[in-house]
Order: sequence, then structure tokens, then C-alpha cells
Amino acid sequence: MKHLKKKLALVLSLVLAFSFLLGGCGSISEEIGAGADRPLFTVSGKTCTASEAKLYLATIHNSYKDYMGTDLWEQGRGDSSDASGNVTDVLSEYTEKVTRERLETVYALDLMADKMGLSLTDSENQKISQAASDFYNSLTDDEKSYFGASKDDIAQYYSNFTLAQKAYDTASASGDTNVTDEEARVIQLKIIHTTDASIVEAAQPDASGNAASFDELAAKYTPEEGGQTQDISRGDLPSDIEEAAFQLVNGELSDVLQTSQDGSYYMMYCVSEDDSDLSSQHKEELANQKKEDNFEASYQPFLETLNFKFNEKLWKKLQDIPDKVETSSFFSAYNNYFTSDTSEDSSSSTAQ
Repeated sequence: MKHLKKKLALVLSLVLAFSFLLGGCGSISEEIGAGADRPLFTVSGKTCTASEAKLYLATIHNSYKDYMGTDLWEQGRGDSSDASGNVTDVLSEYTEKVTRERLETVYALDLMADKMGLSLTDSENQKISQAASDFYNSLTDDEKSYFGASKDDIAQYYSNFTLAQKAYDTASASGDTNVTDEEARVIQLKIIHTTDASIVEAAQPDASGNAASFDELAAKYTPEEGGQTQDISRGDLPSDIEEAAFQLVNGELSDVLQTSQDGSYYMMYCVSEDDSDLSSQHKEELANQKKEDNFEASYQPFLETLNFKFNEKLWKKLQDIPDKVETSSFFSAYNNYFTSDTSEDSSSSTAQ
């Protein structure tokens, strides 16, 4: 069970970047439409069909199942029960939730793309056609029958997906995304931190500017921390301690410092004044966070303007995926033509 839970934790951590739920949900009569083109949901007049939902649901479901392996997947099913003792298939419920969130977000972003005046280029349309052909030709006859989607339908689903990505990229780049080297700098420190003034008073006379000596002091006076090297970025320490910490150079020992935040004491030894690899990684993380903030600032107000209706009865019926439907290549076929290293056609967050 421990192995299962660790594997589950890893799988469930692969949450899609676009996990936003639309508000104002209503319902659609189940009798509207027939066959694969029945509407699963509408958002401000734009309709997602059962066929498209089946493709997303089967792909995401089978992708997780392939990743975990059949045996572990089956172990994870029925891993919890509700208050009445009814067994809950937590893995299937999770993939259904992820699918619904992704579809809702794609359609909301398509409407946002319309508002922004965005459209697909000839190059993008050509790649979409090629990806749709590859995916359609990879399906078995049983899968084609189950999805009920033509090659042109699949191309339309890819078009929806690509336009949503363009809206996301445009909104993300709408504000400042610049991060300075100083903002991103990551330093490495050994720290003695205590609320007991007598500890630092006793340790200070023995402190010297070398790591081994500092480790001995830390082990003696603050054994719970043991002088371990810590990666420190802006915001990790109280502001007054941070200011002193980021002024240290390699091999330098700080004075005993007391923070105004809680009155506790710090003594720090600088192992590295700038870990270039960690700083570079942190710079990318900060830039991505700024992009997400830009996106949220545009997306959330727009989301509140949308009128969303969902066919809950039809959604429940779609969740029974036949064993003969084994494909998981809907997104990988797309990614063969839309890769993260192309400037025009990036398939970053939505295609993960």
C-alpha cells in the first residue's frame, strides 16, 4: 500500500497547468442532439461535443493507466469510500476531473482568443491537418467507431487546442516578465538560528571563517539543524536577516544578528554567494510565475463574463470507457508537430 500511495502521489502531482473551473454551471437537456455530436457543454454559445470529450477522456485515462501500469492502476481503484461505505474509484474520478477542467478551459480560452482577435496561421493549420491524419490513422476500427469522429473533426479539436494555447501565451506576455539576476540569485548558507541569546553568545567566540568549524558549532549548539547547507533565495529569511545574508561573500561569517520579526538570533556562514545553476533555475521559475500572474489578471475577469452550461447526465454516461479503447496518443500526435522549441507553435502548458 505504501508503494501504491507513493506512486499515486507522483501521478496526481502531474496536474495540468490549466486547471480552472468555470462558474455559473447550469444544465442541458439530455435529449438535445443525437450521437457523437451531442453537446456535452456550451459556454457562451460555443459547444463541446460528446465525441471531443470522449477523445480527451480516453486519452487522459489511458495515459495515466499506461504510466502506472495495469496492476498498480487496478490496485488504486476503490482506494476510498464515502460516508455511506460506497466504494469510490479515486483514479477514475481524478482523470474525469482533469478532463473536464481541461476541456472547459480550452473552450473558455478559445472565446478569449476570439476577443483578442487571434487566429491560426497557414503553417499551424497545415501542422494540425498532419497531426489529425496521423492520429486518425493510428486508431483501430473499434476506436474510430467509439469516438465517432472523422479526420476533419479531430483537426477541429486540435484547432481548438492550438487557439487556446495562443490565447494563453498572449495573455501571459501581456505584462512585465523580466527578472533581474539579483532577484533570482540563490545563495548557500550554513545557519545557526535560535531564540536563546545565550546560545549565540556562547558560540560566537569560537566561530571562525571556515565551514568545518561552523559545522562543529552548529552540531554543538543547534543539533536539530546540524549546520546543513541551505539554498536561500529572496523571501526565505526575515527581511532584515536577508539583507545581511545577501551581502556575504564566499567563506564569510556574519555577526550575530537579531531579527525584528520575532526577536530570534542568526549566525550565518556563506558557502556560496551565487549558485549559478540554482539561480538560473530560480530565474526561470520567477519568470514563469510572472507569466501566470499576467494570465490570471486577464483570464479571471474574462471568465466571470461567460455563461456556462454542462450536461451532467451525458457526462456520467461518457465515463464508461470500453477496454477495447486503448489509445493514449491524442496529445503526443499533436506534440510531434507543435513542440516547445518552436517560436510560432509552442505547445507548452496545455499540451502537457
